[in-house]
Amino acid sequence: MTNNKSNDLKFVNLEGFSWTSDERINSLEQVFKYVSSEAQQAINWYLSKKNSKRIWARILRFAAILATTVAGLIPLLSQIFISNQKISVSPAWASVALVVAVALVGFDKFFGFSSAWIRFLTTEVQIRKTLQAFQIDWEIQKATLKGAGPSDEQVQDMLVRCKTFLTQINVILENEMIAWKQEFQAALKQIDDAAKAQAEVSKLGGANVIIKNGDKCDSGWDLSINDGSRKHYTGKSAALSNLTPGIHTIRVEGKVGDKVVQAENAVPIPLGNIIRIELEMV
Repeated sequence: MTNNKSNDLKFVNLEGFSWTSDERINSLEQVFKYVSSEAQQAINWYLSKKNSKRIWARILRFAAILATTVAGLIPLLSQIFISNQKISVSPAWASVALVVAVALVGFDKFFGFSSAWIRFLTTEVQIRKTLQAFQIDWEIQKATLKGAGPSDEQVQDMLVRCKTFLTQINVILENEMIAWKQEFQAALKQIDDAAKAQAEVSKLGGANVIIKNGDKCDSGWDLSINDGSRKHYTGKSAALSNLTPGIHTIRVEGKVGDKVVQAENAVPIPLGNIIRIELEMV
């Protein structure tokens, strides 16, 4: 591996060494420096890449936790902050917050920020431990030379040790790549499954609203959903269609004589089904 403008690790060929009696000790040192630099560059690469993964992982996870917390608070706030018998905060915003939280977690999983952060840390530690063990073993082997030139057998042993070390590094890198591949494929499958599930969830529902005293309103009564625009009805019933699944606030208001009467209720709309809602204006 050598320094290059690319962000990827790059490998180079190992060649051009002399193994004569006078040059073999120098050649061994060059091989040692080569394989050590391979490991050190990999360590530096993982150290530099983990920072961006860590930052994005923390941002996305914190935002997801915040959105989930907001989703849990909205139904409570909708019951606390009521002005003129009208909900100030629509419970439907809880569903929006949950969708945002799920999207943030999905974004993190798809791009693998959290998993890559941990994976890079683990891989860097493995390479560092392997490099340190190799460096100590190398010095032990050099100590056995006692300042003399290495024999043919010693040269072979030291070269085999370098080969073994480089193989260990390559195995660590390969395992990290396999782990990334498996995580990416799992993320794609999860997104595909979520898309199929969303297709089911997106099926619209409906409601038949029965106003028990709706016929007592001489001029009829008005109905609104989630503080949206009002629709005027007469009689006792109203058919609502194309409602997205989730909690909706149904509000009706009319006039009996000179008295303004109204009713309001938060109801869950199931996907693909029609429910019956009974209200009485007071």
